[in-house]
Amino acid sequence: MRHPRGGNLPATHFAGSNSRNSVRLRSPTPLLEQSSRAVAPGSSTAHRPAHARVTRLATELSFYAQNTRFSAQAFQLTKRRYLCTITDEMSTHDQDNNGSKSERVVAALRDTSVMRSRDLMALGVSREYLRKLRDRGTIERVGRGLYQLPGAEASPRQTMLEACRRVPHGVIALLSALRFHDVTTQAPFEVWMAIDPKARQPRVESLPLRIVRFSGAAFREGIEEHVEDGVTIRVYGLAKTVADCFKYRNKIGLDVALEALREALRSRKVSVDELWHFAAVCRVSKVMRPYLESLS
Repeated sequence: MRHPRGGNLPATHFAGSNSRNSVRLRSPTPLLEQSSRAVAPGSSTAHRPAHARVTRLATELSFYAQNTRFSAQAFQLTKRRYLCTITDEMSTHDQDNNGSKSERVVAALRDTSVMRSRDLMALGVSREYLRKLRDRGTIERVGRGLYQLPGAEASPRQTMLEACRRVPHGVIALLSALRFHDVTTQAPFEVWMAIDPKARQPRVESLPLRIVRFSGAAFREGIEEHVEDGVTIRVYGLAKTVADCFKYRNKIGLDVALEALREALRSRKVSVDELWHFAAVCRVSKVMRPYLESLS
């Protein structure tokens, strides 16, 4: 019988009959040893997750079963037995790789303080293995789908970093942006983020988010990108943030907007021309005019 990838299936792979009620499964160790010899140490497939190899072997079973005309019931029974045997066998083969998996996860978290589970799974580990590392105390869960090393020194913008990871299409805005630029005495508990009006509302129960919706140029213009602890932070520039504060003065307070304007001009982090430009973008030129003329 031909193998799906070419060649013949090993004669010792299965022992069964075409009878509907008699299906007997031998150990698939010869096939495992054959596939292990085919993978050179250090190659890109040397650390292929066990479940991927099990899936490949299940495909071979399907090919074999269909060509020997097993009944549907016999095929399902054989497949379940086969997968159980393969899983047990592979767990033995993969015990030597667990140390390297753990080391890869720890090394990645040392470089990046917080990582998403999907990013860690890209290193060749499964969700179940991440849960095992968490139960052992190797890593700790700091949010839904977010992990870090136990006792790791938290970044000053830890919550903001987590928000940027969970809502990559959002932009840090208003009070959180003022805090990012160090031009306010406010210390907001929530992370203020702006998203497009057509974007889906983020569902992040573990993070205190305050979502606002900007549209058109008010959403697109003035975005800066900064990298901190391996995380890209999308945040509005200071001049754009000051204009946004005047636009949302009824939500955050006019005193906060005036404090941001005075501090931005005093520290010379923005120019008057930049403020006028973003005042026009946010359509608050008339509101800001008397304050700009008195302070500039």
